[in-house]
Amino acid sequence: MEKISESIVLKLNRHLNKEGLELQKMKLGIEILLINISKLIVIMSVSVYFNLLKETAFMIIIFVIMRRNAFGFHAKDSIVCTIISLMMFVCGAYLGCFIELNNYIVLYHL
Repeated sequence: MEKISESIVLKLNRHLNKEGLELQKMKLGIEILLINISKLIVIMSVSVYFNLLKETAFMIIIFVIMRRNAFGFHAKDSIVCTIISLMMFVCGAYLGCFIELNNYIVLYHL
């Protein structure tokens, strides 16, 4: 991803003419964006394979809504992050298909 982001930054910088720290910030931002897009592609591909695309998308949307106001931990390695994300979103969506919640259960725990 580093080489791809470097290539994109060099092409963008022909028009923007940034230097030093500004250029490094732009490269890091593009690299993070590319890493996140690649992880999302992996997660969605696995969910399509298991026919859980709708459920996984729903879990990701709920996670994004909660994540806007909450902090979280970060894995030390990108592959660990991808594995944890797969377990959380795809396995969570799979388990959600089997857990049945009715109104009485929800109200009882409030």
